[in-house]
Amino acid sequence: IYHASTREGGVSQLYRRPANGDEASMKRLTSGPEYKLPNDWSRDGRYILYTQLGDVMALPLDGDRRPIPVAQTALAETTPAVSPEGRWVSFAANYTGRFEIYVQPFPGGARVSPKRISSDGGYGGKWSRRWSADGGELFFTDLTGQLMAVHIDPRDVDRHKPRALFGP
Repeated sequence: IYHASTREGGVSQLYRRPANGDEASMKRLTSGPEYKLPNDWSRDGRYILYTQLGDVMALPLDGDRRPIPVAQTALAETTPAVSPEGRWVSFAANYTGRFEIYVQPFPGGARVSPKRISSDGGYGGKWSRRWSADGGELFFTDLTGQLMAVHIDPRDVDRHKPRALFGP
């Protein structure tokens, strides 16, 4: 189980422990003065995605375990979600002055230009965005609470048009 805790005092850090609850086997994965909140993990088990100071980070679970900036600007990025095949990451960001939903290649790094896929705002809450099982569609909630869907074409992520589901 991966989770955040302040068990050692200070700010929230990321930890790993067995599902059987064995406290003795718990391992701290991050450090530093920044509060960290886990949001998602890649299905291949290679990365934990988390937010820290309004940035999206990926923590490799093997190798040197040095955090990778995924989306890191002076504005707020939050609630990342990795597509099932691990090719894309979606997140909410307020680049336009309101929260919108963005997609970019994963892991990609913070230098990759994200593509806005919402057209009328997008809610940044953790449970407001989900990928389809095959990763070809992203479902999200707009700012009015309307459930939206957008097809993600891996050849051309710029070609998208969100559509409302379950309209009035």
